[in-house]
This record gives sequence, C-alpha cells and structure tokens, in this order.
Amino acid sequence: MIKRSVLTAVVILIGYHLLLPHLSRRFYQILGQQRGNFLREENYVADPRPSTNVIVGSSMAQTLNDNTLGPNYTKLTFPGNSVLTALELIKRSEKKPNLVLIETNACWKDADAELLHDAFDPWSVELRQLSPIFSEEGRPANFLGGIVEACVRRSCQIGLSFFPKRHEVLALSTPQTDPGEPVVQLKDVNMAEWDRTPPADVLNRQTAQLATLVDGLNRRGCHCILFTMPMDNTLANLSGPRTWRIKMHEQFPPSQYDWLTFDSTHHYLTTDGVHLIPSEADRVTETLLDQVRHIVDGSDYRARRTVAVKWTE
Repeated sequence: MIKRSVLTAVVILIGYHLLLPHLSRRFYQILGQQRGNFLREENYVADPRPSTNVIVGSSMAQTLNDNTLGPNYTKLTFPGNSVLTALELIKRSEKKPNLVLIETNACWKDADAELLHDAFDPWSVELRQLSPIFSEEGRPANFLGGIVEACVRRSCQIGLSFFPKRHEVLALSTPQTDPGEPVVQLKDVNMAEWDRTPPADVLNRQTAQLATLVDGLNRRGCHCILFTMPMDNTLANLSGPRTWRIKMHEQFPPSQYDWLTFDSTHHYLTTDGVHLIPSEADRVTETLLDQVRHIVDGSDYRARRTVAVKWTE
C-alpha cells in the first residue's frame, strides 16, 4: 500500500513537471502577500548576478518605479515583513551588491525565520534546482486559486443575471459613498497603528541588529545607503515614525553613514497614508537615483549634503 502511494506520488510529480511549462498563465496568480514574499526571496537567491544593486525594505519601498530604477536594481522588499530579513538574505547568500539602499521605516520586526529557512535549507534548494515544481513560482495553487476565483466571479455574474430587477433595487438602495472614503478609513487605521511610541528596548535591539548587518555589508565592500521612505505628513509626524527616525539617525549619524533625504515640506499623496500613489512614487524614485549618483560620483558628498530640491506643483 505504501509503495503504491509513493509510486503514485512520483508519477504525479513527474507528470506535473512535464506539464508545467505548457500550462496557460491566463488564471495564474500569486496568492497572498506572504506567498509573494517567498517568490521574491527565491528569485533573489537564484539570481546569478552577484553585484546587482539592491533596495531592501517594506511595501513602502516596493512602490518605487521599477522602470525608472532600471535593470541594475532589484527590489528585495517584503510587505508586512522586516528589512532585517532582506539584509540577512544578502548576507547569507554571500552576494556582494555594489549598492544596498536600505529603507528604515519598518524595522520593528525580527528577521523572518521561515523565509530564511526556505531560502537556505539544503533540501529545499536541491529540490528547486531539480525542478521548478518545487519553487514558489511553480506551486499548483497559483493556478488553482486563479481558476477558482474566476469561477466564483463568473457564477456571481450569472446569478445576478437571473434577477436583474432585484440587482437594480439593491444597487439603488445601497448608499453611494465618496470614492475617497475607503482611503480615509485606511488612513485612520494606520494613524492608530503608527501613533505608538515603541519601547526603548525594542528600539535599541532592532537598531543594534540593523547596525550589525549594515556594518557587515560595508566591510564586505558593499556601499550601504539609508533612507526613510516618504509618507503622508500627518502620519510621518506621529510618535512612532518620529521616534524611529530619531533613533535611526542616532545609530547611523549622517557624518558617518550616507543618507538620502526627501523634501519634508512636500505634502505626499498616498493611497492609505503610508503608500505613495504612483505619480509621487515616480518622483521619489527619480530623486532617489539622482542623490545616489551624487553619493557615488562625489566623494565629498557628505560635506555638501543638502536637502533635496523642493518639488513644485
């Protein structure tokens, strides 16, 4: 019985291995934020380019424009996770990026042990090298989830078509809300979350861990540059973000570490108070690259550091 089960499983795996390259991607989708983090982690570790510039951070830095950044940059940004996870991945992968741009907004979480285990567990690595069906990108759920969602959506459309009048009444009876209302509600939620002063022991522990990783990469020849991703001014001045900024600059004084600066007087437009809208993210990306060029090309950049030129509306 056990032998038959094992044989059946092997046959299924071989069949899926042969079928995967030919499956349509019409309904393909990565299911959830954490699964996307696993995919990004695996892609970075498997990337054969050891010196590609890396931007590490959270979902805030993920909004930076990929096209503007160009092929010389890769984003190792983990929504809902920690910058420490990304820095540990760089360290353990033994890659040596020329530049590592480090977002300092989200540093209160420890490195994700599950992500790191998936990246470097010998069995997992060997299986992914053996076949793409063992990678995050090749998970059957990526196809099944999209198909199920499409079926449910289609079923709802068909169901509503049988009750057109009821659908019209429901639509008329539903209060019409301002499209901006959900954004306001999300911003209120984020305000409650960010308006908390982190405990001193958390500040000290997390910034010390970050300093160990940053200094280690600098010693390996990487050029680490820190930055705080802009957000809605109302949230940026709350106790949480303000306390982290002060602590980060104490741990990494601008006289000893390179920092990017953004116009603090500009009113940044966001989708939820935290994540920039595309047009704002595009402008931040351009400013970021311009300052990086100054840092890399000018050895006396620290001596002539100035706040980024204010944007005109």
